[in-house]
Amino acid sequence: MPAEIARGVIYCGIHCEDIPVANAGDRRQLGFIGRLVEQKDPLLFLDCVELLPGYEAFLVGGGELEKKVKTEIARRGLSNVTMLGSLPRRETLRALSQCAVLVMTSRWEGLPILSLEAMCAGVPLVAVDVGGIGEAIEDGQSGVLVRNRSANALADAVRRVAENESFRDSVIANARNRVRELFSEDRMFLEIRKIYESACY
Repeated sequence: MPAEIARGVIYCGIHCEDIPVANAGDRRQLGFIGRLVEQKDPLLFLDCVELLPGYEAFLVGGGELEKKVKTEIARRGLSNVTMLGSLPRRETLRALSQCAVLVMTSRWEGLPILSLEAMCAGVPLVAVDVGGIGEAIEDGQSGVLVRNRSANALADAVRRVAENESFRDSVIANARNRVRELFSEDRMFLEIRKIYESACY
């Protein structure tokens, strides 16, 4: 979404200085971070990873589908997938910084803070285009949005980001700029202050 469309909207801001910078030594390290529940659809993430031999993957989070996810990993022989369980925020951000690509497979969302944290950290994001995710990410510029909800579409998007170095570098730079311009705490506080000032004068 072009920045000018955001006029009149105050987005929830993040404190970028709290987000560790990405340090993924392995360009084929995929991450899934979120509750293991129907909304987040971790099984679609497994479907995607299954189509990407040679990639490693981890899941951070717990929830009602945790047992099913473990069972599916074993049943499919996905020895390249590790479950890290629920982690405190600091450790979750550390895990995020180790991602070469963060994959979001949600069925529905608002505007997830995780997407902004990934953009700020310099972790390229591949996400199913639902809810407010498209307000954060400009498809093909600051991330990749998948409109066809399928494992094949997600896997193709992951390859595009992970294996095209110039595209990857461009996505990272654009995402960092976008989150600082539109989704920083400083921007949020400034816009809120403007509203109060306009109400007082």
